[in-house]
Amino acid sequence: MCEELKRVIVFLILNIFTNVLVLATGNQVKGSANQSSQYRTCSAEKAFDGETIFHESESRCTCSATAVRQIPRWWEMNFGSKHLIGSIKVIGRDGFGREQSQSLAAYISNDTMETNSGTVVHLPDSNTIGLIVQFNHAPRVAQYINIKKDGANDVMTICEVEVFGAKCPSGYFGDMCVRRCHCKNQCEVISGHCTECEPGWKPPTCETECPTGRYGDYCSRNCSQHCIAEECHRVNGMCNHGCKPGYNFQIDPKCETHYKEERMFTVYEVAGVAGVSVAGCLLLLGLVFACILGYRRYKSASKERDTTNVIPDIDYVNTGRAYEGPNEVQLQNSDEHIYQTIQN
Repeated sequence: MCEELKRVIVFLILNIFTNVLVLATGNQVKGSANQSSQYRTCSAEKAFDGETIFHESESRCTCSATAVRQIPRWWEMNFGSKHLIGSIKVIGRDGFGREQSQSLAAYISNDTMETNSGTVVHLPDSNTIGLIVQFNHAPRVAQYINIKKDGANDVMTICEVEVFGAKCPSGYFGDMCVRRCHCKNQCEVISGHCTECEPGWKPPTCETECPTGRYGDYCSRNCSQHCIAEECHRVNGMCNHGCKPGYNFQIDPKCETHYKEERMFTVYEVAGVAGVSVAGCLLLLGLVFACILGYRRYKSASKERDTTNVIPDIDYVNTGRAYEGPNEVQLQNSDEHIYQTIQN
């Protein structure tokens, strides 16, 4: 008795704890159900009618159950479309007949499975009643969930199946949320479709970069044909490898505006120009020096000529008059001539 009570308490605690985890993942997902065979009135839809405790009579059954000794045994739910699944919880029959809800396996798929197997997400466990699958931070995309039980003489009983959806972190989508969408808003979590991509990304999922030679919103703009290799940044259109001749990357990184190319002189050309300039300056200084020297020689020669033309000293007759100049000599000579003439 104590052992049975202990098992019931553990089961209730496990259910409460599981409900807290499951509710944290998102909204409950429901659909239509089908199963391999049916015991009395224990049809497939009884597994999501809200009844979690097994009760069975000729007129009423609260759980889904397959027919006795009918194999294969499976129960399947179809959500009608693909959903992002965060958790799966199967509540089984406890107490007497609990083995009917042990050793269950769970599968997910985007197509109906029935007797086939999809992706296994829970392996059979003979010590567990029902099953719990928690996908944590890697939710799975699925449209179908399939529960199976092996064993020739077994009956499979499922009292309640609870499936809760999930959401991917912002910017991610798809199975396990591993695909990246570069949308201005959150993309659709299954398909990844966006209403508007960030610049540099290609619709519809915005997970593919613009092809070479394209950039901007919806990859609608062409890189400049004057970019080297015609490659540019997928977002802003700046040329990746610079501009072709005639275009200045420093002034216009998109290489769209033509500029006159400024020729850069080589070291040898600069040295040659500098040498010519220095030689010209030295020649000019030489000419100036020569002019100054010539001028000085000219002035010196002029002074020598002025000294040669000076009138020598003459003994003048004291006439009582001041010397008037060179004409005075002539007058004196004239007077002497007249005097000599009279004496004769």
